[in-house]
Amino acid sequence: MKPITQQEIADYVQANIQNFHQRRLDSLQKLKLMNVVKRKNPYLFKAKNINTAAEFVTTLLDAHLSSQEEGIFGGFLEGLPFLFVQRYITVKNLRQRELI
Repeated sequence: MKPITQQEIADYVQANIQNFHQRRLDSLQKLKLMNVVKRKNPYLFKAKNINTAAEFVTTLLDAHLSSQEEGIFGGFLEGLPFLFVQRYITVKNLRQRELI
């Protein structure tokens, strides 16, 4: 089995990166401030010396995006091994046909 090329990986990324960004955007559009605030410890913000509304919202958005991106990017990367599996199955099927 010949190795996956960088071009095949680049093609996968090109084909799927839009979905990654769309999911990030969807996550932000569905975000409700009250839902995020309920999950956070207010004393943590005081300890971090966050005193203005702008700092508070920025911190909340950064934390939300960071958390969401880990899951979304993880899903994005989980699709990458399918390139290898698909290649392996294709090669295996071709070899079996040659034997028949």
